[in-house]
Amino acid sequence: DTSTFNAIAVVLRGLPKQQESLVKGSVAMTSFSDSISDQDVADLVNFANTTWGNKTSSNITASEVKDVREQLNDDGYLNHIGEEVGN
Repeated sequence: DTSTFNAIAVVLRGLPKQQESLVKGSVAMTSFSDSISDQDVADLVNFANTTWGNKTSSNITASEVKDVREQLNDDGYLNHIGEEVGN
């Protein structure tokens, strides 16, 4: 599921800086890939999904996080986007 992959990927790899506006400057989210376990990522994404994601339950597992982590290491970060939108 794309939203699960993306949620895990953002926690693991962060988000690149973007110019939000001339007043607010750049925004970014740091990577936590080297400092957080697969279980901690699963717990965090499950918490976010049920707290802010309009889901009554979220059952992402450490095993799923491990798979996404391996895919990101093999394929690079954000390379999956072009495939999903048909580019």
